[in-house]
Amino acid sequence: MKLSIARLCLDCDEVHEEPQCPSCGSESFAFLSRWIDPGSQRPAARVAAAAAPVDRERLEAVRALTASGPPRRGAGRRAAGIAAGLATLGVAGWVWAAARKAARPADATPPAEGR
Repeated sequence: MKLSIARLCLDCDEVHEEPQCPSCGSESFAFLSRWIDPGSQRPAARVAAAAAPVDRERLEAVRALTASGPPRRGAGRRAAGIAAGLATLGVAGWVWAAARKAARPADATPPAEGR
């Protein structure tokens, strides 16, 4: 069986080349060439790959993309943060108004308007 057409059944881990797994009949599979390059099995290809010059610009681009940094917040997360902040301020206002109302004596009359 050639590596370029070998399939790995995702249900029973059987290696086959048919459209359906001969063991379990499943149609879910992945080509082995997805993980193993058939060309890398040739000794000449391995030597040529090792001798190939490194593309510094591409290497730096890959490093920049895979570098772990602070996660960037999307617009949805930012809007959710703003909504949570506004809700917190609203609740704080209700608590403050309830505290002011509770601090007034029960027999006190409210201040007259217009004075």
